[in-house]
Amino acid sequence: MSEAQSLHGSLEVHFRGELVRLDGESVTFLFTGTTLNAKKAVSPRVIPLADIESVDFQPASTWKPGHLRVVLRGDTNPVQRPHFDVNTVSIPAGRGAKVDAEWRSFSEALLTAVGSARGDLTENATSTESSTPADPRERERVLAKAAKPGRKKRTGSLLNDATQKVTVAGTSFRQSALRKATNESAFRLEADPRNTHDHNAVKVLLGVEQIGFLPKEIAKRFSQSVQAWEIQKIWIFARAEVGMFEDGGKWVSLFLPPADVELKLSESDI
Repeated sequence: MSEAQSLHGSLEVHFRGELVRLDGESVTFLFTGTTLNAKKAVSPRVIPLADIESVDFQPASTWKPGHLRVVLRGDTNPVQRPHFDVNTVSIPAGRGAKVDAEWRSFSEALLTAVGSARGDLTENATSTESSTPADPRERERVLAKAAKPGRKKRTGSLLNDATQKVTVAGTSFRQSALRKATNESAFRLEADPRNTHDHNAVKVLLGVEQIGFLPKEIAKRFSQSVQAWEIQKIWIFARAEVGMFEDGGKWVSLFLPPADVELKLSESDI
C-alpha cells in the first residue's frame, strides 16, 4: 500500500519495498523487500538537497507505472530504468486518484525543499512556503501542508517582465510544426528532466507539437521553476516573434524575463 506521512518534521511516501523520505536537509531512499540487491546495497541512501539538480516526476496511469527520480548535480551517467536506478522509487500503476495525489504532493514538497536549498525557486514557483524553516515544528507544518491531497484544474499563465528576446534552438528540424505559427501564437515551455543530453532541458511547444528547445544556458535558469509550476498544473506560455529565413523556413524568438529579473507569472490566466 502506498502511503504519505508527515512525522517528526519529515515527509515520506512508499510502496512495498521502496520508500523515500524528505526532511529539512536531505532526501533518503530506503530499499527493502523484493527490491533488487543492487539497490538494497546502497540503502539507506541519503542525498543532501543541495546536491540535487532537478526532480523527475512521472505519475502513474491506470496501466503504466510511474516514478520519482532525483537528478544529481554534475551527474553525466545515462538515465537508467526506475527498477535499477538507486536515485528512483517506482510508483505502481492503477492505484487510483488518492495514491496519485499522495505522490504528486510529495513531489511538490520535494521541489520546494530543493529550491530552498539551492536558493533558485521564487515564491511564485511553488504552492508552499518559499523556504523550508529550520524549526522542526514549523518545518513539519510546511511539509504537511504540501502533502495535503487536492485536485486543481490546469491553467496557463504568461511570464511577467518578458523583455529579453531569445531564439529557440532546433526549429530547422521541426518546420512542419511551425506552419501555422505567427506573432500572435503563444508558445508553451515544458521541462524535460529525462533528456539524456541535458537534465535542465526545456522544450518549446506550439499546441501539442514541439518546435525546439530553449538554449542550454537559458534553460538552466528556467528548468526548476517550470517543473514546479507543472506540478501545480500551471502551463507556462511565452509570447514570440516569428520570422522567415531566405529559404522559406521559419524561426522563432521568445520574449522571456532577463537574468536580473525575478521569475513571476502574470496574475491572469490564459
